[in-house]
Amino acid sequence: MGSQRLALKNSARFLVNKIYRYPVLITFVISIAVMAGCAFIIAIEEDISLFDALLRVLAFFLGELGTIEGDSLVRIATAVGLISGVVFIAIIGAKIVTLFVNLSTKGGRIMKKVSYKDHIIICGWNNQGKNIIKQLLSPDIKQKRPIVILANLDKRPIDEDRVDFISGDPTKKADLEKAGIMTANTAIILTNMSSGLQKDINPDAQALLMTLAVETARPEVYTCVQLVNSEYREHLEHVNVDEYISFDHLGSNLMVASALNHGLSRILNGLLTFDVGSEIYKVETPDAFVNKEFRKVAKELIDKKMTLLAVETAESNLDSVWKEELAAVRMLKDGKAWIVNPQKDYTLHKGDGLYIIAEKEPTKNEMPRS
Repeated sequence: MGSQRLALKNSARFLVNKIYRYPVLITFVISIAVMAGCAFIIAIEEDISLFDALLRVLAFFLGELGTIEGDSLVRIATAVGLISGVVFIAIIGAKIVTLFVNLSTKGGRIMKKVSYKDHIIICGWNNQGKNIIKQLLSPDIKQKRPIVILANLDKRPIDEDRVDFISGDPTKKADLEKAGIMTANTAIILTNMSSGLQKDINPDAQALLMTLAVETARPEVYTCVQLVNSEYREHLEHVNVDEYISFDHLGSNLMVASALNHGLSRILNGLLTFDVGSEIYKVETPDAFVNKEFRKVAKELIDKKMTLLAVETAESNLDSVWKEELAAVRMLKDGKAWIVNPQKDYTLHKGDGLYIIAEKEPTKNEMPRS
């Protein structure tokens, strides 16, 4: 029932955003549909042709222009009244057209505030934003969350009716609250890498300020941050950011790994791109896998065309040797631990998260139950 209600809300949001993006076209279509519907009703009730009924509707719409009757004074007064009515309609129409033009110039509706829960907020904007949203809206992802962009822009940065946009400053708590930070699930913080950025403005420093504002407003929200320079990661760790992607560190490591293992970048690109081949998904450990060894679970998942890659568990589930190994490669944080392809036996616990490779996100029914 909850998923149906969410789907209905998303459909309504999509329709409203569509109207705001194409107001003139949709208004025209609705007007034609209303006129045609009225003409159809009149044709049936009056037993006349649809053409005659349409002419009658047009006469009503135009105020019965051309049927001025009476003596001279009455005809002059009627004509003046009709002209005044036309002028009035023209003024109202001009106001509406101005509104429509402004909406079209801005690329669609700009929200003043949203009232979503468990949604994703994208703070800031860069040229990677469109691809990020495309991946988030992929049909392969079963759990769709509302997406809100909060950026200091005058117009919508993307033509996507399933995404809402708020023009504001992601470093200000008031604007973050307008974007629903107090009820959001995740905040994605994008680094401004625009070529037109002033030389004295550090994009990573801006990302750090946005992160600080988000974490201060609501520490519980899960934060993912882009960085150009990995030197800033220590500052992010001080503000308890959950995840960060540093282009220099990740890019250099990938270059070396691809040079030593030819074709690796193509494999990773396929795994990280939705709608194409297999992707990496995180699922909760089913009861059927609790207290089973990692390698045995991996064998069972192979039969279901899934590959077990890693596991997320509570740090308290690990002995001192595990903790020491994971701490060396920064795989421990906030009481959680991540184990990739363990070389010694690891027994799964209830509540562990499994990272698997599959063609689509598996549902609970598709995972083993016993």
